[in-house]
Amino acid sequence: MNKRFLIVTILLIPLLFILAEDKIFRFSLEDYLVDDEPYPECFKEGKNGKIYISDKKSSTIKMFSPEGKFITAIGGKGEGPGQFKYWMGAFAISINGDISQVDFANGNGRITRFSHEGKLLESFPIKVKNRNGGSAIYCRPNGDYIVALVGNTITEKHNSLIYIGGSSSFRLISADGTPREIFHEANVFYDFSTDSHGPWPHIPYMNYIVSAYSQTMDILAFQQIAENRVTLFNLKTKKKTIISNGFKSKTISDEDIDLWLEEEKADNPLFKTFLPYYNKFRKYGRDFFPNKPIVDRLFFNYRGDLYITFYDKKIKQYLVNKLNVKTWALTSLKVDRIPAFIGKDNVFFLIYNEEEESYTVEVKQHDGFF
Repeated sequence: MNKRFLIVTILLIPLLFILAEDKIFRFSLEDYLVDDEPYPECFKEGKNGKIYISDKKSSTIKMFSPEGKFITAIGGKGEGPGQFKYWMGAFAISINGDISQVDFANGNGRITRFSHEGKLLESFPIKVKNRNGGSAIYCRPNGDYIVALVGNTITEKHNSLIYIGGSSSFRLISADGTPREIFHEANVFYDFSTDSHGPWPHIPYMNYIVSAYSQTMDILAFQQIAENRVTLFNLKTKKKTIISNGFKSKTISDEDIDLWLEEEKADNPLFKTFLPYYNKFRKYGRDFFPNKPIVDRLFFNYRGDLYITFYDKKIKQYLVNKLNVKTWALTSLKVDRIPAFIGKDNVFFLIYNEEEESYTVEVKQHDGFF
C-alpha cells in the first residue's frame, strides 16, 4: 500500500548577501539534497528574530540568526531523547520562544520541546489511544498544544471500490501530554482499490485537510482542500464559525481526470498496472470524491488575518483570499509567490533556483497585503 505525503527537505549552508537599497536581504540554502518543493510550514521566526527551518532529510530543525547565519541543528534521526523517528517537518514555537516538535504516524508518538537555543527541555508521550502520530502542532499562549492527530488505518466501501485512509482530528493536549477536547474529527482517504488485497493506487485529487493557528487571536482555522468554506474555532470562547473562503467549488471533470493521469504517468512507474483501476475510478469513484481541490494552504499573519491560497497552474499565479477574522471582510489578490512565513516586522519567502537546484530565503518588509 502506498501513501502519498508532501515531504519537505531543505538544504542549509547559508551564503548571505544584503540588498540594502530595497531593505531586503537574502541567504542561500544549498549543498544538501532537496527531495520536493519546500512545504511552507517548515519555516518559522522565533525569539530575538531567529529563523528556524525543518530539514526532513536529516530529521533536524536548522537555526539561523536574524541575518541568515547558520547557528546549529536541533534534533536528529532516532528514538533517543531529543531525536525524531518519523517526522514530516511539523514544529511550532511558543510565545516564550521554545520549540516543540511532533512525530508523524509510526514515529515516537511524543512531543519534544527545546529551548530557543536548541537545548532539550523535555519529551513526553501523547496519551491518546488509536492515534499514531501528528501532522501538525501549534503552541497556545497558555502552554497547551493543538495537535493534528492521524489515527489508525480505516477502509470504506462505495459502489465497487474500497477506499483506505485514516481518521484525522484536531485535539487539545495539555503541557504534560494529557489529551483534552477534540475540535474536529473526519476521515481522510488517500488510496483505493477493487478489493482488500490491492494494489492501492492513489486517489486522483485527494481531499486532505489544511490548517493554521493564530497565537494572537487564539484561533484555529481548518478545512478540506476541496471545500469552499473554512472553519474558525476560537479556543477562548469555544465558538466555531464556518464561513466562505472566497473560492467556488469545482466538480472533477473527465478533462481533470485525464490531466491528473498524465502527471501520474510521468511520476509513477506502476502507472500501467494502476490504469485499469483508474478507469474504474472514473466510472464509480467520482460520487465519493466529486470535487477537485480549490485550496492548498492556510496561514495567518501576526495580526491574525487569515490567508487562503491556491496555485492556479493555468495562469501560473497564486490566488489569495485574505480574511479579516474580526470583520469577516475578504480581500482577493493574484500574486506570483506567497510567503513561507509572515512575522511581526518582516515577510519571509522561499525561492527556488532551477538552474542551481537550491533554495534562497528572501526577507522583506511588510507591503500592506502580506
